[in-house]
Amino acid sequence: MIENVTFNGVPDCARFGSLETDASGRLLRFVEKRPGAGLINAGVYLFSQGLPARIPAGYPISFERDMFPALLASGVPMGVRAVSAPFLDIGSEATLSLAGEFVTSHISSFL
Repeated sequence: MIENVTFNGVPDCARFGSLETDASGRLLRFVEKRPGAGLINAGVYLFSQGLPARIPAGYPISFERDMFPALLASGVPMGVRAVSAPFLDIGSEATLSLAGEFVTSHISSFL
């Protein structure tokens, strides 16, 4: 099983892609920017051996838009593990500039 580790407890997913899971924690699909509380993709993945070789070489890909939907469609099981941890979305210039301070102030969470 591939385990996709996510951040739990985001009060509003409107700014993020979120995850839809079944009752057992299996990933059903990624959902783009919908309002409401939910799990967001924190981009931490544990892959089974051999799966990285299935990633196409030579051009940029998005795990959320390209790889994971294709893997789900081909029947590869993907589990979601919800965690509560410090999170900073670095997807904009404003938040990227906060990354150094964020890591420094939460360093114990990363050790």
